[in-house]
Amino acid sequence: MTIAKEPKKHKFISIRTKLTAIIVLLIILTVSTVQIYTYQKNVSQIEAAVEENELSTAILTASRLQTEIMKTVSVLETASYDVAFAAEDVNVLIQGLLAIQSQNQIFSTVFITDSALYKLANEKGEPGSLADREYLQELKKTQQTVISREILMSQSTKKASLMIATPIRTPGAPERYLGIAINIDKLQGVVTQSQKSDSHYSFAFDGKNGLVFAHPVPEYIGSLKLINPDEKDAALVAPELQNMAKEAIAGHSGHQIYEFDGVKVITAYTNIPGTTLGVATRMTYADAMADVKKSGRQTVIIIVVASLLSALIALFCTKFVADPIKRIAEQANTIASGDFTQTRRITTKGTDEIGLLQQDFINMADKLQSTMEQIGSAAAQIASASNELKSSAAQSAEGANQVAVTVSHVAQGAQDQVNVVDDTVEAVKDIGNEISGISQHASSMEHVAETSASAVSAGGKAIQHAVDSITNINVIVQDTANAIRNLGTFSEKISQVVDTITGIASQTNLLALNAAIEAARAGEHGRGFSIVAEEVRKLAEQAEESAGSIAQMIHEIQSQIQVAIQQMDQSAQEVSTGQEVVLAAGESFNTIQQQINNVNEAVQGITESVHILSASNNKVTESVEKIRVISTDTAGESQTISAATEEQSAGIQEIVAAADVLAKLAAHLEAMFKQYKF
Repeated sequence: MTIAKEPKKHKFISIRTKLTAIIVLLIILTVSTVQIYTYQKNVSQIEAAVEENELSTAILTASRLQTEIMKTVSVLETASYDVAFAAEDVNVLIQGLLAIQSQNQIFSTVFITDSALYKLANEKGEPGSLADREYLQELKKTQQTVISREILMSQSTKKASLMIATPIRTPGAPERYLGIAINIDKLQGVVTQSQKSDSHYSFAFDGKNGLVFAHPVPEYIGSLKLINPDEKDAALVAPELQNMAKEAIAGHSGHQIYEFDGVKVITAYTNIPGTTLGVATRMTYADAMADVKKSGRQTVIIIVVASLLSALIALFCTKFVADPIKRIAEQANTIASGDFTQTRRITTKGTDEIGLLQQDFINMADKLQSTMEQIGSAAAQIASASNELKSSAAQSAEGANQVAVTVSHVAQGAQDQVNVVDDTVEAVKDIGNEISGISQHASSMEHVAETSASAVSAGGKAIQHAVDSITNINVIVQDTANAIRNLGTFSEKISQVVDTITGIASQTNLLALNAAIEAARAGEHGRGFSIVAEEVRKLAEQAEESAGSIAQMIHEIQSQIQVAIQQMDQSAQEVSTGQEVVLAAGESFNTIQQQINNVNEAVQGITESVHILSASNNKVTESVEKIRVISTDTAGESQTISAATEEQSAGIQEIVAAADVLAKLAAHLEAMFKQYKF
């Protein structure tokens, strides 16, 4: 018997508490979402505003530095027209330099050089070479005022200075250049005006290595390089700051937020107009977001206050939902204990979902009470019917056992019949296999006979073709022999013509000789005729010789023609003999083909008989197979019936047992039903 496990008890939490928690969470989520969105929006706006403000500060600082530098350029270019700088006297030059220096305290030193960039004098009268200075080399090349790209160490003051130089423009003056060194301490004062705190300040750098020349930290002035920093400076300069310094030197402006060494920084940069110098301002992100952080703390306070208020409101509102549900739960526990007499105590209020739930619960309790009463009545009927079913099932079980014994005997007889039929099927199959072997051998013989007949037929055709070919050859040989004989006749005629030509040539030769004799007798008058007669004689001799050669050739041709006639006659005789032999072979092949055709017809008759026998055997096999199938099916059905009868008997036994159990359950149900109150 399985013991049911008690359900695990969970800590009770009222629905009022759950609804209050859900409402509070939703309000907190809504307020938090709005406040977080507002905070993020303010952060983005403040970031953009701070970046623009920093850029404006950088531009303003650059403008101030430009003003100081342009003042110096203006003073320097005005002084370049002073006639004192065209003088050869050094003292005059020194007085002119002192006059320039006295105009502005920002000038740390003033000097003048010749065309070879050799310093003729400064305000102290100190000479020296400045040929290695890049800004002076550029000045010499362009002949325009030049502001140095880098911060240089002044030879006279030994301090870092910004150099400005311009050519002497005094009419008639030799090629000379006037220069001023601006004291960066004065520029430092301009830059520090924009400093707001230790973390919010501006700094300036040159255009060659990004060397800082104005910075709130004195140690960085003249030593910290922003572009291509060495190992020591790399620990102080972020890669982003290096890129911004390059952009400022190139004449660009911008701003960027980056993080370096664990500190988030907002930096803006710009170029000092008219120079390759740059200015940057920076402040920490924390300083920029100070107001936003303050707003964030206020947001937290708002969320906490909203949460408390929402909790109070939720507790008040959920009372109207939780109390009716609580009353329904109490009535449900009463019904669960078996008491249906208390269901009418629930009163419905309102037509909302809670009121509908109360009314539906009352209806459910009424239907459940009616159902339980019907179940009690049905339980009594089931108890009576189960006893009757138990008696009937016992009688059916006894009859089923008798049927099972009878069907078992029938199944055994059917199985014996199947075994006998199986032996018959095997014997018929063996006969069928033998017939199949005979059929295969007969088919092979038929195939061989057909192949032989085909081969003999092809041989007969080949011999007939050979007979036709030899006959054609014989005709051709006879025609060739006749043609050669005709050729011999023609050669004899040609020989006669040649003999005639030879006789004519001899007579012509004789006539030419007589003509020559007569011409000799005629003397001088017959000399021309004598020459003609001589030529005729020569031609006659040549004709006679040619005729002799032709006669010799014709004689040889006649000899060869006679030989050819003899060989052609012999060939004709051989061809005739071969024709007779091939004809005899053709007759033999015709006889062989007739015999093979007779054998082929006999083999075909045997094959047809074997096929008929095989078909009859197949029908016998099919019939025996059907008998075996029927017998097997009969045995199987008998066994199935026997098994079904046994199963039916077992089922009836189970019905008897189930009827017994059903009677006991009906009694138990009646006992349980008596516990309920209606």
